[in-house]
Amino acid sequence: MAVQKKKRSRARTRHQRSQYKLKVPNLVLCSQCKNPVRPHYVCQECGTYGGVSVIEIETKEMRKKKKEAKEKAKEEGENVVKTSR
Repeated sequence: MAVQKKKRSRARTRHQRSQYKLKVPNLVLCSQCKNPVRPHYVCQECGTYGGVSVIEIETKEMRKKKKEAKEKAKEEGENVVKTSR
């Protein structure tokens, strides 16, 4: 195990520790939807990067339609009587 050569003083330790802090991230406006976005990241609201659509974002309406379709399929599946041997 390593052994330190000299004890680090309280002042030096606390001075160094004072620099450990969180930084506020830089934000820029998305070129499409004008929402704040971190630079070089895909916009979470519209799915664009550099003015080009790169991912498709699910909206609340799309999620609601998927959920309704899933429930409808589940109900239809329950109505059909399954016979197994």
